[in-house]
Amino acid sequence: GWDAQPNLNLKLGRTALPVFLHSETRHLGYAQTTVRPVNTVYQLNPFTHVDGLALRHARSLAQGELRTEFSAGRAELALPSGTIDADRMVSLALRYDEGPWSLRVAGSDYRFDMHLANVQRLYSQLIAGTTACTNCAAVLAARAPLEGVHAQVQTVALQHESGSWSLTAEIARRSSNNSIVADSLAWYVLAAHRLDDWPPYVVLGAIRFQEPPLGLQ
Repeated sequence: GWDAQPNLNLKLGRTALPVFLHSETRHLGYAQTTVRPVNTVYQLNPFTHVDGLALRHARSLAQGELRTEFSAGRAELALPSGTIDADRMVSLALRYDEGPWSLRVAGSDYRFDMHLANVQRLYSQLIAGTTACTNCAAVLAARAPLEGVHAQVQTVALQHESGSWSLTAEIARRSSNNSIVADSLAWYVLAAHRLDDWPPYVVLGAIRFQEPPLGLQ
């Protein structure tokens, strides 16, 4: 890490991927009311870190502060059935704080390959015709290749904190060239009230998959 200026920081190595309001999606964070972020939104991005470069900049404005976070690099996600290898990840997040309000807008672009034994096994069965599917080979080659996946995630988050009350809303959209990584739109709204050591909260959220049917025969 290097502080090039008081308001400019550069990091090389492994850093949190700045996709969502709570970027440490799979790690316990005691500052988070829900301990783990709401899954309707946070399941859209399986990666939690990036190995590469991260640049953070803060700028004071007349009424508030604008923070910019940029990252670029690669990542590997290890699963019980194999790995997902991202050879290119780029993210940009902007956050503006003014008084009790915070607004955050972010976007990420990924390119990755899936090396998952269970998916590959099913994929091979489908394209081999053993399941009596007549068009699986053509459809899956076009709509669900296991390599060269290109996906984007865009998010918007709004926070308001006033005394013991807090309100958080976050919406995320994911799109890709692969039906396994389904096009999705998700959101949640969370309200909390701190009572001494206890912060009871209520949350409402939903996810809607927008992927068109594969049309398998």
